[in-house]
Amino acid sequence: MMLGKGKMYWYAAAIAPVAQPDAVEGRKKELERMYQDWFPAIPELIAATDEANILTTHLYDRPPTQPWSQQNVTLLGDAAHPMLPTMGQGACTALEDASVVAKCLKQQPDPITAFQRYESLRFPRIKAIVEQSLQSGKMGELNNPLAVGLRNTFIKAMGSAISNSFKSLHAYRA
Repeated sequence: MMLGKGKMYWYAAAIAPVAQPDAVEGRKKELERMYQDWFPAIPELIAATDEANILTTHLYDRPPTQPWSQQNVTLLGDAAHPMLPTMGQGACTALEDASVVAKCLKQQPDPITAFQRYESLRFPRIKAIVEQSLQSGKMGELNNPLAVGLRNTFIKAMGSAISNSFKSLHAYRA
């Protein structure tokens, strides 16, 4: 993901036991080994990254749930709806939440009513994004060669539909 000013971030995910220590060879070498047979840009990206900038984080997910609010307190972003990074929407949805909750508070000075409105406006979109992130994550976990081949063929065949899906996702205005 391009961040601007010549900077980007990237992530890689792998299924691992809880609290698995770093590989003896180091994070960078482990990633280079894991992704050596991928499209050439991937190993190049890993090679160009300083090992000190490679962080290990455990990923957790859960289906979208409600409520996010209780009386005059509400949650937004990952606190309300944690999601896997597979679609790159975590920070985006947090910013959308902030915009919507601000508009709701401006329209309705009673925080309880405003937060209920915020949640009702946001939940359908958030539910769809979280579920898409979960599905995308599951597709990435496939390791059966036949299943991986079918997934890759499907993604290639559906490229324009997937691209259009992201365009509509990014066209949203809070």
